[in-house]
Amino acid sequence: MLLSPQLLCLLGLMALGTVHASPLAEEVKLDQGTVTCPLFWTSFNGLCYKYIPRPLSWNNAQMNCYETWSHPEFSCNLASVHSQEEHDFILSLVQKNDPAQGPTWIGLNDNFVEDAWMWSDGSSVRYTKWESGLQPAASSKNCVYTIISHPIGGQWDDYACSFAYPSVCVLRTN
Repeated sequence: MLLSPQLLCLLGLMALGTVHASPLAEEVKLDQGTVTCPLFWTSFNGLCYKYIPRPLSWNNAQMNCYETWSHPEFSCNLASVHSQEEHDFILSLVQKNDPAQGPTWIGLNDNFVEDAWMWSDGSSVRYTKWESGLQPAASSKNCVYTIISHPIGGQWDDYACSFAYPSVCVLRTN
């Protein structure tokens, strides 16, 4: 079977993460047992994760996750990290998809109340991996990224939300 140039282009754009196929109910079955994730997503601990290579501001990255992938049965946000294992998984996802291993947005922020850190999915902050081991001081840097290829390698830092970085989305059942 020969593929038309338009179909090949669309498949290539989907692989790069610039065009998305909407998740259909039969494509995504998230439960505590078996996880079947949409094409180009990776499962870990009952959830589906996707590295988004297109640099976006933190707010636009969150909106991209939510608007592109949310569905009545599923919600999608920037990734929240609740354990060392989940942190390591997200780092490996970044390493697989980004040869530069640069800054990558995750869902932690203090956009609403300074120093009141929260995840974009509303879950509690019980695990952190701050660069210095200490929560950052109050500043206008309200959004958090993780970075591998840097002296802080694999830890988190806060930065101005307006900067454009790649991101990691997570898909979960509502």
